[in-house]
Amino acid sequence: MEELGQIQAARGLRQVHLLGHSWGSRPATDYALTRPAGVVSLVLASPPLCIPRWPDELAAIRRQLPPEVQSVLDQHERAGTTDSDAYQAATMAFSKRHVCRLDP
Repeated sequence: MEELGQIQAARGLRQVHLLGHSWGSRPATDYALTRPAGVVSLVLASPPLCIPRWPDELAAIRRQLPPEVQSVLDQHERAGTTDSDAYQAATMAFSKRHVCRLDP
């Protein structure tokens, strides 16, 4: 939150429209709630509105992945090998399906 205020001040921004996307909606909301001068609007895109529900929601969308991708994720998370190439590839499959569907 402090950094958002510093950016606004350093750039000399008298009016600010905040966009908080996904987890970024948390600090954007926290900052807006302090009612800083010049914040004109706040837009929240895909915010995790209920953190206690987040793991269950994430598990539900993860179950939509092909079984072999789910298996790789589960195996490497249990083994603590989330830095492996196989795990990174499975994470990318999740991201392409549920985070960013654009394929540049």
